[in-house]
Amino acid sequence: VLAAVGIERSSVQRVSRVAYASAAMAVVMTCSAFGLAIAQGRMHYEILSEYVRDHTTPDQRIFVWGHLPGVFWDSDRLPASRVITTGFLTGHTSARPKEAIGAQHAIPGLWDKVMSDLTDHPPELIIDALGGEDTPSFDYPMDRFPQMYAYLKLHYHREAVLSRSVVYRRNGHVDPARSKVHGA
Repeated sequence: VLAAVGIERSSVQRVSRVAYASAAMAVVMTCSAFGLAIAQGRMHYEILSEYVRDHTTPDQRIFVWGHLPGVFWDSDRLPASRVITTGFLTGHTSARPKEAIGAQHAIPGLWDKVMSDLTDHPPELIIDALGGEDTPSFDYPMDRFPQMYAYLKLHYHREAVLSRSVVYRRNGHVDPARSKVHGA
């Protein structure tokens, strides 16, 4: 009986050591990932936010295709639609298999509402942030969503590429930063 108690105590200690070691490893890996991002410079949303601040006025709205809601608050610009990440439109979440992703898996009626939002509050810039994300969402580009892609092609032109993200400006609109430089 005493031997069994010793074995049980030893097993509990071994399991505890493994659990502590695993938790410590998770903390080290998480800190390393954040440290790497910091060591490489600014976060992706910060690069995009700086561009938005420098190339729009505070009253102009933006639309971000992807999963970078930080661009809105860091740039101090309002979203042009009721969604701040496109997972609601694409059906993409980390919990869904690829087969369950597409416009047909979006929140029912949301596409019509978002397209109406874009008509009511046309964004000055549309940022396709998928190229700059290190997530599986880059598999869901705008051209796979006909309503959004048609809207983009009809009303916007490519203006810049920042850290693998493409920035589009509304056709016929002038970049406020360029008009300041040229005195317009």
